[in-house]
Amino acid sequence: MNEQLQQRAASIIEVLRKQPERGADLLIDFAKNYAADPTLEDEAILAKLHWMMTEQEEEKKASLETLEVLAQRIVEDYNPAILQAKQAKETALAAQIKKRETPNDVVLRAENIRKSYPNSKFTLELDQLELRLGEITGLVGENATGKT
Repeated sequence: MNEQLQQRAASIIEVLRKQPERGADLLIDFAKNYAADPTLEDEAILAKLHWMMTEQEEEKKASLETLEVLAQRIVEDYNPAILQAKQAKETALAAQIKKRETPNDVVLRAENIRKSYPNSKFTLELDQLELRLGEITGLVGENATGKT
């Protein structure tokens, strides 16, 4: 697996040199999936942001060098046991969240809503509106008819 990670890191470095933003995105995903130390992903995100925000060529070059070094650090940091434990924890957390029921409490109730516009024949009217927690409510109608 380590040889595959080395090859992946090398291909990410190649992309970084040709398309820095795309390469940085690949590196962030690489860190997320293979770095045992979660701070390596944070470092990759910060280096990408620094590269994007700086206008000085020397600083951009330094940020890219930081990203290249991070690719190698991720390979060195790879630890399958830690990553399996992390994945098991995430899977258990996702299962707990899936079991949770969202309360369906009413957060807004309104009746007899009416909005008319002086320069238009259109009038928006709602007899009743009830918004509940955990539900998505949409208002459908033609453009420029006062839905906002």
